[in-house]
Amino acid sequence: MIESDKYLMKCNQDFWNSLVEEHYVSEFYGVDRFLDGQNALDEIELDVLGEITGKDILHVQCHFGLSTLNLVRKGGCVAGADFSYKAVKVADKLSKISGLKAKFYESNVYELSEKIPDKFDIVFTSYGVLCWLPDLGEWARQIASRIYPGGKFCMVEFHPIMQALKKSSMGPVIIGEPYFNEEVMEFLPDGSGSYAIPEVPSRHTTYEWAHPISEIITSLVEAGLHIQKMEEYPYTTQGGFSECLTEGQDGLWRYPESEFGVPLTFSITAGKPN
Repeated sequence: MIESDKYLMKCNQDFWNSLVEEHYVSEFYGVDRFLDGQNALDEIELDVLGEITGKDILHVQCHFGLSTLNLVRKGGCVAGADFSYKAVKVADKLSKISGLKAKFYESNVYELSEKIPDKFDIVFTSYGVLCWLPDLGEWARQIASRIYPGGKFCMVEFHPIMQALKKSSMGPVIIGEPYFNEEVMEFLPDGSGSYAIPEVPSRHTTYEWAHPISEIITSLVEAGLHIQKMEEYPYTTQGGFSECLTEGQDGLWRYPESEFGVPLTFSITAGKPN
């Protein structure tokens, strides 16, 4: 990772540090509902992970640990990693409040092998994670380094096509940010908030990178992982932040103008050879 990218990631880190307290009390995350027993993982995530009872699991880019602790509730032996020190502090707090034991590490994706000495049966990540990473090659190598031989990497993520959707005067169309884009994208404060607290304006400039499906798969393969399964879904469980999607009666968000659907979510399971 080049030095300029390190600076941009530090800007993003400041942004995520600024969100933690508001996210923790937001209706979007529903911490109180989680503490009352509500599941914080959706059906896609649960299906991709499979049976996790007794498995050692590392949840990468875990934010303040809500989904991480849900993995504990499902029977996993779980650790979480995030680059926001505020998120890790709140995750530790939530672990104590919930009585669900997990170990949390302050670590960005590129420091996993340095900051986390253990290896795991499963490394897991989901939703809104890849756009914050400039270098997927090193991301995949770090992921692979934390998996036991015979273990697996599981991810669920918004489809890159979804990132290209933008509403125009003619209605929802696939335009906006290019699908193939090797340049960093700068987002200046515009009076809007985050996906969880849109009513709270952010004062931080953030930086994102676009990654097509081909780059994601190639990075994992070159890191020595074997793609076991990939799925694409014409819906997403989180679409309120997009102007182009419509929520159905089933609570899922879809592209409204397509007879056959547009891929909005994908999942990958990749194994590490023995």
